[in-house]
Amino acid sequence: MVAILLGEILAYGNMEWAGCMIILSIILFTLCVTKEEKFVKLSNIILICAGVCAGFYFMNVHINKYESISESRYVNGTIQTVNDRERGSMLILNVRDKRRILLLCDREIDITPGDFLEARVTPEEFLVARNEGNYDEKAYYISIGIEEKYSLDKVIRIKKNKFSINKYLYIVKKYLQKKIHNIYSEKDAAVVEAVLLGEKKDVDKDTKEIYMASGILHLLTISGAHMTIVGMGLYRIIRKRFRYGFSGVVGIIVIILYGIITGMGISVKRAVIMLIFKIIADIIGRTYDILSALSGAGIIMITENPFIILNAGFWLSFTAIIALSCACPAVIDFYTIDNKIVKCFVSGICINIFILPVIVMTYYVIPLYAVIINIYAIPLASYLIISSGVALMISLISINAGIFMTALSVFILKIYDVTGRFVLQLPYSQYIAGKQSVLRITIYYVILIFFINILDMAKRDDRKFWEEKAVVRYAKIIVGILILCILFFIIIYRGTGEFKICSIDVGQGDSTLIIDSHGTEYLIDAGSSSVKEAGEYRIIPCLKYNGVNELDYLVLTHMDQDHINCVKSIMEEKAGSKSILKNLVMPDIEEKDSDYMDIIKCAQKNKINIIYISKGKCFKGKEYDIECLYPYKNETGEDKNNLSVVLRLKYKKFSMMFMGDLGEDGEKRLISSNCLEKVTALKAGHHGSKNSSGAVFLKLINPDITTISAGENNRYGHPHMETLNRLKDINSKIFLTASEGQIILYPKEEGVKVDYYLNKMYNKKIV
Repeated sequence: MVAILLGEILAYGNMEWAGCMIILSIILFTLCVTKEEKFVKLSNIILICAGVCAGFYFMNVHINKYESISESRYVNGTIQTVNDRERGSMLILNVRDKRRILLLCDREIDITPGDFLEARVTPEEFLVARNEGNYDEKAYYISIGIEEKYSLDKVIRIKKNKFSINKYLYIVKKYLQKKIHNIYSEKDAAVVEAVLLGEKKDVDKDTKEIYMASGILHLLTISGAHMTIVGMGLYRIIRKRFRYGFSGVVGIIVIILYGIITGMGISVKRAVIMLIFKIIADIIGRTYDILSALSGAGIIMITENPFIILNAGFWLSFTAIIALSCACPAVIDFYTIDNKIVKCFVSGICINIFILPVIVMTYYVIPLYAVIINIYAIPLASYLIISSGVALMISLISINAGIFMTALSVFILKIYDVTGRFVLQLPYSQYIAGKQSVLRITIYYVILIFFINILDMAKRDDRKFWEEKAVVRYAKIIVGILILCILFFIIIYRGTGEFKICSIDVGQGDSTLIIDSHGTEYLIDAGSSSVKEAGEYRIIPCLKYNGVNELDYLVLTHMDQDHINCVKSIMEEKAGSKSILKNLVMPDIEEKDSDYMDIIKCAQKNKINIIYISKGKCFKGKEYDIECLYPYKNETGEDKNNLSVVLRLKYKKFSMMFMGDLGEDGEKRLISSNCLEKVTALKAGHHGSKNSSGAVFLKLINPDITTISAGENNRYGHPHMETLNRLKDINSKIFLTASEGQIILYPKEEGVKVDYYLNKMYNKKIV
């Protein structure tokens, strides 16, 4: 499996991760050979090379298949799944050449899985991440085997299929969902739907935040525990009365059907395949080896869809099972742990340590109290599944009896809710670690693999030595804690980084992040008029990606909505019990409108310090200063754009101006104040409007680089051609968020390095 994975990563072209896989593979192979005291056989080397070649081939086949996708105006195929949306439905169709497509409908259609649909459609582009840390819709859908996206224009023909298994399972699922809502409150019903049926769309944002902070968000995902309780539970019950063959067939059928009902996600598919292997091993009288079953499941899944390696769920599911089968037994045996509670605690630590890099690479956040909470949360999850399942089955006979039987599951959900709310009030309940380098992740796993291997080998060599002497027992504990601290330090250590300036792509709006090399962060503006909830989906993920646990300053240039409508979501975002924002910087102007006062009230409510800024105010760091050039204190005016805060950053030989929405009238006042000088870079005013960045102003500051924040095909026509021509006249290099996504400037001794996010490998330039 590892060899095939390596081949797929090489074919995909990510050489950093390929290097990581090669190092870890060599270490694992060497340790296995050393442990078993065997020589490396030529046949083993040939097998590994064959696996790498196979993985390389499978990935290339799928890449070519994906690149050859046609944007047809008509589609026809069999409906695989039907999911409800806020408005209409989302269908997944099996079409030509076994391809799967996503079809978005803005209205209700009388259609169920198994039906044949022929329709006229409009091709849609998958949304790609436009900033660091943003959700990449395209990567997600190809990782689950969906290659095209369309919106429905007109249904041409629907042919009902009365004998489709998917159809009946869909009807059963809808019926069970209705019963769940009959016996639970709306909030609890949403969680039980997620726990039993894998349907998470009704779980509210507040509940997800609580579960995320507690480190128990995984409980809302159907996993191997669910499949084991349902499928293996039934298999063992039937086995008491019938032979292995009959019991096994029934068990396998139930496991597969339940997997289909829950959506057959990645962790479910892995669990289904492994449980089928287990049942088959029972039937034929062979020993079940969990690692062999895991490898078999992995090979099946990555050959079926090599793009599955882009899905975090794949890595989380497989690393968790590896930890459970390899690390947990080695640690428990080495430390001679017999107490069940301690075993559960140690197993939780092992699993969390193994999956921690994957969590950080996916969510950029570490729930620090997760290990402690999962000591009781995971065992309670089994009781939650069983009790809610029993209540649901009884409700099919009597609603009142079903409501009565919900008592235990409601109590468990209350424990989760109370625990989560308590954790949210604790300091540092969540630590934002930010994006980790591949080198750091490699070092992390190398240390972890060597440590687990040493534990396993040491205990086998001299068992009495490690158990009899008290000094040795205490030394074992100290060494274990030390290793944990080293691993944790590798993940959370930030160190000194590069000075960077990020023009975040928020569509038609403005937001710029500045991070100095010592970790002080500034955000200038936070708003968008074209992207819904840009704060939650674009700005905050970018902050998390960059490891911003405490945003030192949020500077608002003026009160236009496309500069401020994400501010409240940022102020209400918590890292633990406190807002991530430390200081709110407001323009010190005479006229304070309702938007201005609402933001002040929100800051006071969240205990955020407020700083008022006007000409002359300066923020100083070790190697930089940010000076306010405009407006004057208590400035007044009818056009609030011309009251925009203007900042000038100076860092070593680099300088940059941030103009807000300042127009030409404001620029004239700047010119008359004699405070302007040549700068390296300019954040263009008013999204590149023709009424900003006047010719005289540009000649005075003469920027080598100009960044413009504007939305794609925005209704204002920004940036205007007049502005672009004026910038070209002074030979300024222009970078647009509309075409390049997030733009990142790295000041260097020899110039400025510019990265555009939309080029995945980054298009690096020195200017």
